[in-house]
Amino acid sequence: AELKADRELALEAVQKNGYAFAFLAKELKSDRELMLAAVRQNRDVSSAYPPEVFQNDSELAPDVARANPFAVQGSAALVCTVSELTSTHDGLSFRAAVGMGGNELQGTLPREATLADLGARLRSQREGDDYIYMLLPGSHTPISPFDGQKLLADFI
Repeated sequence: AELKADRELALEAVQKNGYAFAFLAKELKSDRELMLAAVRQNRDVSSAYPPEVFQNDSELAPDVARANPFAVQGSAALVCTVSELTSTHDGLSFRAAVGMGGNELQGTLPREATLADLGARLRSQREGDDYIYMLLPGSHTPISPFDGQKLLADFI
């Protein structure tokens, strides 16, 4: 029972096989990040549970879950550090270091861009990296996978 309630072990299990979600301790079955990891691993997981578990949460829909660029807390992922985020006459300008090697990327996004838009741009810089941790200027906490639809302009 103790192993079934270990979040780190649960995350590792659902990332390998989404159906492992069925065997988690009851208290972990309400963890949206574990649900997200399970759906990302196997899109059919959501259809195997009652609607109130997955289907009433649009962010857990399989296509939405896979498009979300942000890593679930505790998983191995590329770290992208945004060092500069400013509003310009062209839109929102950013500068970021992608990965531990610090490959720098800069660019502009439309004013209505979301955190997920910036995350997707950063994720696209490294082939093979499924999800990222994104840190905004002045923050030491990565963006949550459930904050992707927040407007980027709100963080300037």
